[in-house]
Amino acid sequence: YRETNSIDTIKQVYEGDVNLGIIRFFDDEKNYFINHLQSKELEYQELYQFKYQLLVSKENPLVYQKEVLLKDLNNQIEITHGDVSLPSRKMGTTTRSQELLERKEISIYDRGIQFELLASLIHSYMWVSPMPKQVLDRYNLTTLICKDYKVKSYDWLITRKGYHLSKEDQNLVAEIKGIIANNWGIYQKE
Repeated sequence: YRETNSIDTIKQVYEGDVNLGIIRFFDDEKNYFINHLQSKELEYQELYQFKYQLLVSKENPLVYQKEVLLKDLNNQIEITHGDVSLPSRKMGTTTRSQELLERKEISIYDRGIQFELLASLIHSYMWVSPMPKQVLDRYNLTTLICKDYKVKSYDWLITRKGYHLSKEDQNLVAEIKGIIANNWGIYQKE
């Protein structure tokens, strides 16, 4: 198991370093990734599609608002991963919103610290896919829907063309699909 970004995952599968990978990307990147995967003769299948949510401390003032809008994030600190799918891509740029382009940000590379930061910096947030309840409870976090953020994202399984999944690969993929179905349904509801 290796955790990396989508571009490096594609490279590792293409070069045969790994047999399969999971990539994540935004809806407006879909054509880019289809073309990139096809140029490498990689096969792909959708595992999950979702809309990002805000992950915040249960102490964050946003929790007490009736609804959260992008403009409400102006006085918050965004915690981002330094290895997003496309090198120059920022989460907020998918909205084309000037307000988010001038935001406060902490960029991390060690994902192990993200939940502690959110729990201790109550005026901070992250954009996340749906989160398991046990993680939320453990770190005293909650997720919020941002009403005017409508960008869809995807998780796709990729393999080299003609690669036949081993028994272990099949078990892993079945476990992932089971977790998705049992925790979030096949697709995130509107």
